[in-house]
Parts: sequence; C-alpha cells; structure tokens
Amino acid sequence: MLSIFFRVVLFPAYIRMLPLEWIALAVARQLLIAFSEEALFRFYLPEALKTFLRGFPYGGLALLCSLIFALLHLVLNGLWQQFLVAFAFGMAAFVIRQKRAEAIYLQLSAMHFVYNMFAFFVFTTAT
Repeated sequence: MLSIFFRVVLFPAYIRMLPLEWIALAVARQLLIAFSEEALFRFYLPEALKTFLRGFPYGGLALLCSLIFALLHLVLNGLWQQFLVAFAFGMAAFVIRQKRAEAIYLQLSAMHFVYNMFAFFVFTTAT
C-alpha cells in the first residue's frame, strides 16, 4: 500500500525554469478549473440527479457524483492514484457541503484550488 505514490517527485526541478508569465497563466487556469469543477460536481450535478432520480438517498448521490468526478480525472490524467485522491476529495466535499456552512462554494473551491496548486507545483509524477 505504501507504493501507491512511489513515483511522486517533490518540488520538480522544471518548475524553477518556467517563465513567470507561464506560472501566472497556470495559476489562473487552475483557479478556473477548481471553481468550475466544484460548481458542476458539488452543486449542479447532484441537484440535477436528485430531480432525475427521485427518492435516491443523498449518500448515493454523493457516491455517484464523486465516482464521476474521479473517473473524469482518471480519463484526463491517466493516473489511478489521482482517481483515488479525487474520489476521496469528492466524498469529503459532500460531507463538508452537508454541514451547510456559510460560503461553502467558496470554501470547497478554495480547497480544490490549493490541492491543484500542490499537485502542479509541489509534487508531480516522475516520468
């Protein structure tokens, strides 16, 4: 089980060689991705599925949306480790959302953005 993240490299050397403009664009892109994915997978999709699948329990909707979210990341990135992280993040986000805290969309999006920044700038998979 410890070998799940065996190929992870901390602080990859190529990050220091990137132009500042490219880094700024990558940060803006990750911000857009985080906010749009949270809107889609934590708010729009569960509400649409709740309407379509009347009587389906909230836990089932959370599981289904988290699975779709994780599969999207697996298909786009080809890393099953990211599938596991995305699924766990998705389930945790639904637990947080269920508490109905104020500004929950901003909190979930910020948490997603911070993870994306760590995934891109701090650790990456070795090739």
